[in-house]
Amino acid sequence: MTRIRALLARFLPQGAILLSVLTFAAYAAGLVRDRIFARTYGAGAELDAYNAAFILPELALDVLVASGLAAPFVPVFTSLRREDADAAVRFAQTVLTLAIVVMGAACLLLLVVAPATVTSSPRASTRPTGSATSTCSA
Repeated sequence: MTRIRALLARFLPQGAILLSVLTFAAYAAGLVRDRIFARTYGAGAELDAYNAAFILPELALDVLVASGLAAPFVPVFTSLRREDADAAVRFAQTVLTLAIVVMGAACLLLLVVAPATVTSSPRASTRPTGSATSTCSA
């Protein structure tokens, strides 16, 4: 067991296994979420609307922040932390603030563009008004 730990410590950076496990857990939770929504709503307009509304901000986060930050941030932060801990903290604060600003701008852009992505479909209003499906009584 000690030999395996030594081998893992030699080839994997510290914390890489934890990051991998947490990433896998996040994907598994997303799979469970999708399965629950598919069972609850079925294949219909409601689930399609949810998926469309969920995918765009997640894609923006992945492209703008996660993929652009993960590779360069960790080595730079680690080397700064070895030399000067305060400089590493300032660097992290600057990068995270910039990430929040970029995501805020992307969300505002998506908010402005969102009405142009919605089309009215004949399926959207299939329930007749004043039908027997209403549970309210006068």
